[in-house]
Amino acid sequence: MDKEKNEMIVELKKTLNRIYDRFEQRMDRHCWKNAVKDAAEKAPDEALKTAAEFIMKHPHIPASCVRSAFLAADLRNRPAMLSELYSEAVVRGLIKRMTAEDPVRYHLIRPDLPEKELDEFIDAVRAAESHLKKGQAYLAGVKAAEAERIFPGHPDVSLLQAKIACLRYDYNGAERFLQSVFSSEQADARAYELAGDIYAARKNYPQARSAYMKALKLPSNSGEERLNRRIEAVSAGVPPEEVDAKTLSSRFCAGLFFAGEMLDVGAPCGGYNIQWAVSSGRLAGSAAARL
Repeated sequence: MDKEKNEMIVELKKTLNRIYDRFEQRMDRHCWKNAVKDAAEKAPDEALKTAAEFIMKHPHIPASCVRSAFLAADLRNRPAMLSELYSEAVVRGLIKRMTAEDPVRYHLIRPDLPEKELDEFIDAVRAAESHLKKGQAYLAGVKAAEAERIFPGHPDVSLLQAKIACLRYDYNGAERFLQSVFSSEQADARAYELAGDIYAARKNYPQARSAYMKALKLPSNSGEERLNRRIEAVSAGVPPEEVDAKTLSSRFCAGLFFAGEMLDVGAPCGGYNIQWAVSSGRLAGSAAARL
């Protein structure tokens, strides 16, 4: 039995290397799942260990494929197995690999991109995203430019450059990058969310609401609750220029007052809209009482 297990694990290692070396297979989570699944049925612990060690040595496997490989090895039902084999730091790293989001959509990468350039491209995008999360716009821009040089025109890199431009408050530049994403017809929810943020920053609330609504209908958005809060914050109403700023009364209808969300005034979530509702309500109510 041990000889049969050893032969199976040797074959599994060859299969994993073969999958990794071929672009189309490396991107296909079903290839990883099927490769590990066959070995895991007869040698579950050995298959899990082999898969974990291979993943640790190869940082450019898509996160979705890592999840598929571990799922085939039945990791969720035997999580203690990894902690018995490896240190806490290694286990944390493997779990992070399994739960991470892919830096770019792999299926949009050219299949003829050499393996070295593919790995450099992924590393550059990951580094750019890491700098962006830390608010390091310059370093993020350097890495994004490096990724763009290796593979020009990838929509996720253009989106990343748009985010960097927003961090610099360069909304015109961000819109140019976003236009590149939308023209590629590969825009996802993240692009529409960012477009909504730009419109909101410019106080163009109808356009912001439209962009958020589009993002809400697409998969991979940041969450229905979060988007709904943004939509609420930019919901339109009576234009402020149509009311008297001192009394919030209508300029066109005597005795008509507005307050809160009845007016086209929006602010980020976090208490600002409530404060506006209370303050404007007091102002409008006091003015109305003086009639």
